[in-house]
Amino acid sequence: MRKRVGSKLHSERGLAWIHVVLLILCAVLLVLALIPAYKKYRYHAEWLACTDSLRVVNGALVVEYLERGEAVSLDKASKELVSILPGRDGYCPSGGTVYFLKQKDGEWKAVCGMHDSDHAERTRLNASYVLRQVREKVRYEKLGGNPFPKSVTVELNGEPLTCELVPEEVKLRRGTGTTQGYEDLGTVVYYGLEGYGAFQGTGVSEGEVGYLCFANEEYNARWRVRDAWTGSAYGDRY
Repeated sequence: MRKRVGSKLHSERGLAWIHVVLLILCAVLLVLALIPAYKKYRYHAEWLACTDSLRVVNGALVVEYLERGEAVSLDKASKELVSILPGRDGYCPSGGTVYFLKQKDGEWKAVCGMHDSDHAERTRLNASYVLRQVREKVRYEKLGGNPFPKSVTVELNGEPLTCELVPEEVKLRRGTGTTQGYEDLGTVVYYGLEGYGAFQGTGVSEGEVGYLCFANEEYNARWRVRDAWTGSAYGDRY
């Protein structure tokens, strides 16, 4: 009789543990299912805040342009924005890199490298900005006795971004999100230096940047010292 009672209690206890495990698994699956929705909601909220901030910036630029009746230089526009909009650490509340683009009519427009609705354009802007930083970092390393730095770290959209030295051009023709082997890498940057690996006779001095490949999840942009920018962000199809 005792054996039967003990067996029944053991069975009920085991069933209770199964329920607990199932509840935990359901909770984990629910959290995993909600993460993409949360990221989308968070990005949308950041996008709205950035759009509102840049609307004020662009409004200030338009007023300045209309009052002058002439194009305003980039340096002058940036300095005057600081006086018009005091107390701002950055024009994008989320830390996005903001670029000032000159329009056809000579007016300046602020564009965010993290939230601009034209994803190809912001890829081009970010790639150019990163190239400038990589060239400066590489020159600094060269002066310090490191002619071929294996990597350099730049800043993009408020975050550090590690750029890697490669011995030859990488076979990356689209964004990382649609390229096998790169799907989970997000934004990547690879650069080639004259005199390193296959980069010979690029047109720059030894140890200087002669090639750069920038890619985010959607687009890529490639630069060679003797050529113009190319890549899917520039409309190239492969």
